[in-house]
Amino acid sequence: MNLRLINIKQLGGVHPPDTIALRGKALDHFPFIENAYLTLRDGKIEDFGPMTQCPQDETPTQDLTGRCILPAFVDSHSHLVYAGTREQEFNLERENKNSTSDSKAPAMRRLLQRVVGF
Repeated sequence: MNLRLINIKQLGGVHPPDTIALRGKALDHFPFIENAYLTLRDGKIEDFGPMTQCPQDETPTQDLTGRCILPAFVDSHSHLVYAGTREQEFNLERENKNSTSDSKAPAMRRLLQRVVGF
């Protein structure tokens, strides 16, 4: 896939090409480019920069005026694996008897009702 995203309001997380990893205080700085472009070639980021430096060629474009892009964002949070069963918790949720429920529980119950018929 070849595509150039143009008129990006903010292109975030753009570091120099030789950046390998960021740790500690280096994560305090979040660089971004206002009014930017990003070029994808064969599904990979080939080039990016301010619109004033955007190449003018035959690459198909998509206008992203007003939108922010985080192309290198990695959601690094994780959850511990729980090997047990959650059957009792699901039954309590279904019956609205779980005293530890948070505000999302009613929405989850409605979803379960629609999806699996609880």
